[in-house]
Order: sequence, then structure tokens, then C-alpha cells
Amino acid sequence: VFGATLYAAFQEVKAAFDPNNRMNPGKKVNAPPMDHNLRYGADYRVTVPVTVLDHSDFGGLDKAIEMCNGNGRCRKSEVGTMCPSYMATLDEMHSTRGRANALHAAMSGRLPEEALFSDEMHVVMDLCLSCKACKFECPSHVDMAKHKYEFLVGYYKRHGVPLRSRLLGHLHTLSAIGSFFAPVSNIPARITPFRRTLNYFLGLHPDRSLPLFRRDTFWRWWQRHASQPRPQDEGRTIVLLADTFSNFYEPEIAIAATRVLEAGGYQVIVPKPVCCGRPLLSEGLHEEALARTRDTVAQLMPYIELDYPIVGLEPSCLLTMRDDYPPLLQSEEARTLSTKVLLIEEFLAQETAAGRLSLPLAPLAQRALLHGHCHQKSIATTAGTHATLKLIPDLEVTEIDSGCCGMAGSFGYEAEHYDLSMTIADRALLPAVRAASEDTLLVANGASCRHQIMDGTSRQVRHTIQVLADALTDTAGNGCS
Repeated sequence: VFGATLYAAFQEVKAAFDPNNRMNPGKKVNAPPMDHNLRYGADYRVTVPVTVLDHSDFGGLDKAIEMCNGNGRCRKSEVGTMCPSYMATLDEMHSTRGRANALHAAMSGRLPEEALFSDEMHVVMDLCLSCKACKFECPSHVDMAKHKYEFLVGYYKRHGVPLRSRLLGHLHTLSAIGSFFAPVSNIPARITPFRRTLNYFLGLHPDRSLPLFRRDTFWRWWQRHASQPRPQDEGRTIVLLADTFSNFYEPEIAIAATRVLEAGGYQVIVPKPVCCGRPLLSEGLHEEALARTRDTVAQLMPYIELDYPIVGLEPSCLLTMRDDYPPLLQSEEARTLSTKVLLIEEFLAQETAAGRLSLPLAPLAQRALLHGHCHQKSIATTAGTHATLKLIPDLEVTEIDSGCCGMAGSFGYEAEHYDLSMTIADRALLPAVRAASEDTLLVANGASCRHQIMDGTSRQVRHTIQVLADALTDTAGNGCS
């Protein structure tokens, strides 16, 4: 481009200022031939393991991992959510790029073939919180949560499933048992020495509080409520999903949702609460996850055929149906369901925008501080949450650039992850909450997020739908009791 004379001058300048050729060698002058140092040469080969998820969008698991081009966006440490474990450790191994490189090295032969599902690879993958932020924030949309699931399934097949993973994966069953025996089952959680001992045997951190089981579950409340006479002219039918958390631990959230929907003129249907499969997916329990997710699809398909909207309260559960069901089940029914389910705020925002919803809401001259759930920020965005909260007159809503709360389901409970979990929360979220005035409303839609904030600050946190229900005027006349 510059000609031989000018190029020779460039070489002289480079040699004068960098005689040892240490600063970006081969970039401006004396570059190697263009067919050298290619990312993949002519003899490039990969060994792809048998996969359990559909990676056809990228051409296979190897191509999905190769989407990481090394740009290092996952190594940012100040804003956004990706990558929470890197932000806390500043260790390349615990970034999205570090994990992708390790997986690629094992599949391409740069590491021994057995390295792919080795204990050493487990160390690399262990601190991935499966927050899915990389799927959204990475320019190449590398979905490390998906790759971690593939890894865990293969790893447990070779090394066995730990008891703790089995227990945490079957959270719904444990919650049903605990709820049946409540309040007796809550004694270990309420008495510190008992809780610390129980946590020790379960592999949980002794300082982590445990959620309390509720005997008065939402399902029990709903059966009483549904038996009451209803107006004959009720409007559009809507299906409300009560997840494990809003059924067994925080039924007031699902009750608030019922109040809001009925105040808006909707006829609410509640299917019997079942596990969506999220805990099983997080723990890498593939066969059990398949069974649970298939059952959920079978339960909800009749409502889809009737064209009833389906709304959920817990982002991790609802967005599992949207994002994880299609590659896991690889069925037309799962793909259809994924396009039909909505977070309750998404539904309310859409209905308002379409002119089909006008809630009787009293003004609330307060500030609300919002923490967005990682999966929601990555898959759905928090726009619906903002729009829903802004339905309340005079309410000032501010979203914290808080990244991940660090709890990530069971991750923050586990003994070996607790300190990192709290470090992640202390980066931005907990300081913002501590700085907020006492009359500031704290809003977080994720059960794990609320638990982390309460553990870290002793502040009470509410779901968006609870804030909306509290603002309903006395003229709502929804008959909830």
C-alpha cells in the first residue's frame, strides 16, 4: 500500500523505538504471511461428545463453543452482568472466554480427550452461575449456561451425582414435604445452632439463612378462593402459574397476582403447581429434568390450544420454559410453549399498551429501587417491569446497575460458593440497597434475589406484583380473601 521505500522507513522507526521487538511484534511491520497463525489450520479436528441439548442453531456443540472469538468483553468489571464470577475474582479462568477456551482445548486435542469431563475441568466450570448474561452481553452470544449443563451431565455420568445435587434438584418435592410438616419443619431454620448443623450436613454454608416453609400454601388458598361464586360476566381467561417459591414459601405473591388480574377483569385459572425443571437443570440431572419438563408441557398445552395467555411470577421458572425447553425437549410442543408464556409484568404491560387494561391504582409518592433478575435481563429485559411499576401514579422507579445478585438459585447456599456469592452481591447491589432510604421500596422479582438482599442487608424486598396489588384502590372489588 505504501510502497517499498515508505515500508522500509516504517521498519527503521520500529527498530529505533523497539529494538527488542517487544511491543506488538508483527502487527505494523514484519507481519507473518496471511496463511500463517490461522485460528484453525487445515489439519484442525475436534472430538464432539454426545450432547443432550440441541445446538443446531450453531451447527453443533463445537461450533457453539467456537463462537467465542476471544474479544474479552466478559472481562469487564464495572458495569453490566457478564461475567459475575470474573468480576469477583478477576481470574481469566472464571470468565466466559476462559471457560470456552478450556472446553475448546479439550475438544480440539490441545488437552487430552479425557480432560473434557475431568475434575480439572470441573474447577473451570464450577463458578459459572448460569446467569445467562453472556448469552445477551457477549457480542457472539456465547451461552455458557448451556455449555455448563452439557458438562455437568457428562461429568456426573462419569463421576456420579453428589447427594446435595440430588436434594437441591428435587427442591419441589422437598418443599412439598416441608410445607406439609410446617411449622415443625421450620424449627431447624429458626434456631441458629440447628440451622448451622443442618447446613453442615447438607453442604450449605452455616451463615446462610434457610427459607421458611408455609403450611398455608397458595394452592390451598386458591382452592378456597376458586370455590367462591364469581361474576358471570368475567372477561378474558388467563392462566397463572404458581411456581415452587410462590406456592410453598411466599404465597402472598401469587395471591397478589390473583388480586391484580381479577381487578383488571380477567378470569384466572391456576393449574396445580408443579416443578418447571429449573432446579434439575441447574444441578445437571438430565433424565429427571426431561421428565419434569415434559410433564409441564403436557399440563399447559390444553390452555395453549384454547389460546389462553399463560403468565408466571418467577423469572427463572418462566424463562426456563422460554429459553431452555426447546433445546432440551426438541419438540414442536416445547417450541410452541416457549412463544406463549409471559412474565406477568410483560402481560400487564402488553395489555395496557393495547388498551385492554386499566387498573384502579392509587398514587404512591415513593421511590422504588429495582433489581432485575439475570435471566430476565438476558432473555426478556426489564422493560415490562418498568412499564408495570409506572402504572402506579407518582411512583419513581430506578433500576440498579447491579449485575448478578450472586445467589443464582442454590449456588449462594453452597458452602464452597458462599463467600464468592456475597462478594458478587457486594460489588454493586448490596451497597445500593444499604444507601437507599428506609422509605424506599425495594423490588426484585427473583426469589433468590430477594433472599440475597435480605440476608445481606436485613431489608424487606417485594415482587413487582405485590407493589401493584398494594396500590389497588378499595373500589377494585376483586373478592380475594
